[in-house]
Amino acid sequence: MVKRKTEIVNWVLIAALLLCCAAGFAVQKHSGTVSALLCGPEKFESLQAGRTPSEAALVTGLSIGGTQLVQDRETGVYFYSLPQGAQGDAPRVSFAGKNGTKLKILQDFAGKALPSGGTVQLLAYTKTEYQTLQLVCTPLPILSLQVPGRPEQMEKYQSSELLLTLYDNRPSAGASVVQGTGSIHVRGIGSARFDKKGFRFTLRHANGEENDMALLGLRNDGDWILYAGYTEAEKIRQVFTANLWRESCGESNAFGVQNSNEYRYTELFLNGRYWGLYALSYPIDGKQLQVGEGEHTFSKQDFLVSEAKIDFDVPAEIPGYEIIAGDTVNTDWAGVWKPLKQYYKTLLGAQQADTQALKQLADEQSAIDCWLFTNLVQGVDQVLDEGTLYNYRLTTKQTPDGVRILFTPWDFDLTWGAVSAEDPSASLSPQDHVLMTLNPIHKLLAYGDAETLAAVQQRYQALRAGAWSEESLMRMLDECEAAVFASGAYKRDYARWPQTAHWDGMQDLGEFRAYVKARLAAMDAFMQDLQNGVGAAQPG
Repeated sequence: MVKRKTEIVNWVLIAALLLCCAAGFAVQKHSGTVSALLCGPEKFESLQAGRTPSEAALVTGLSIGGTQLVQDRETGVYFYSLPQGAQGDAPRVSFAGKNGTKLKILQDFAGKALPSGGTVQLLAYTKTEYQTLQLVCTPLPILSLQVPGRPEQMEKYQSSELLLTLYDNRPSAGASVVQGTGSIHVRGIGSARFDKKGFRFTLRHANGEENDMALLGLRNDGDWILYAGYTEAEKIRQVFTANLWRESCGESNAFGVQNSNEYRYTELFLNGRYWGLYALSYPIDGKQLQVGEGEHTFSKQDFLVSEAKIDFDVPAEIPGYEIIAGDTVNTDWAGVWKPLKQYYKTLLGAQQADTQALKQLADEQSAIDCWLFTNLVQGVDQVLDEGTLYNYRLTTKQTPDGVRILFTPWDFDLTWGAVSAEDPSASLSPQDHVLMTLNPIHKLLAYGDAETLAAVQQRYQALRAGAWSEESLMRMLDECEAAVFASGAYKRDYARWPQTAHWDGMQDLGEFRAYVKARLAAMDAFMQDLQNGVGAAQPG
């Protein structure tokens, strides 16, 4: 039976090949290296003279370096994820197409290597016909997703089957093409209403078990996030700020926890349609925060609810919060919420004489870092009006001395002056400060605790000499600028989504760099005023 099936399959393939040949098509044609296909503008034009534009496609598939390229089904443009590092002219170009078809690449760029971030013109031609093609050479990895139906009709939390293909161009990548299957849904509280949506997907084996993969060198996991950046005019705030928190403060806590996630840029295709510039990451979940027995992670879901209105006499959950990690099945419900309620009760009711009680509420290093970081980046979406917390995870960690809160900031699109998702032009000035008042460090400083002031100043000086130095921040912005602007992805994303937040004519991060530098200077002045006990730096 197996032999018979194999024979049938072979005959089907042979028949398909014969049909292709009869129609004038070859299965694959090798054309040599990139440099061998280059030609100047005059030659490129002369090859079109005397030939007519082909009504049918002369090329039906293009490969470079043995990898089949992604083609935008709407525009016909091919996309090539350039291998990072030296390329030279070594990659071989091949294509599937009509018999007798030849291929040329217009050399309107310097050197013989394909230009990073550029769009290259290709010419396929026979003795009588020609077809022009476009090839985008992006330095970013490409992520291609296949889902049932129309992707634009996907709704929030409505799960769809997923086939993933990742073109990983990192030198350290074990495989340049990675594939997986799973499920995907639209994510985001407010952002789900936008045309360009964010997504969350889970990779699974055929038996339904989660398939952990280290996509783009990020943590080995099955759960993933695709950040759309629809409301970000520069497309870098979330990535830059989240990666800055990770690099500078992520491991600065007493629990050995990497208290952060990390983002990598990619260009996304959905069902063969170019979908734009995205950033890949993983969720800040119980796995990342190492939530153990008797520990829970809480997240604020309703920004309209103020912590000042918590009813501490009712043994139930805190309105506006939800549990995102930890055991909620085999434990006392009131007991789950008790540590967080006790934290807020002590924090909100503390007086100047309660300094020791305040010092026992949270992990000191995490609390100091969050107080400084929220102010540095002007996290208006972390600290709302009247000091209400919003985009913060609070994890109740067990220690020999009792429960301590571990703070985890997240969602950084409204930072570095940005204050509105609807109006990118609305902005703070670099001299404006955003204080995290629902933090024991803030109250200890307000009450003049010398030990806390010394610890805060020491930590700030260490950060400014290292990860928060101007040199370090400019280096990170160099990386963002290369990924977003030099890659050409900023323009491609805007062409795909004209309604996205965007600055006309923006080609680099010059203005954003100037803002960050001014913000560093303002923070230095703030910390000096804090030390001297004068000015707006005094917490209240």
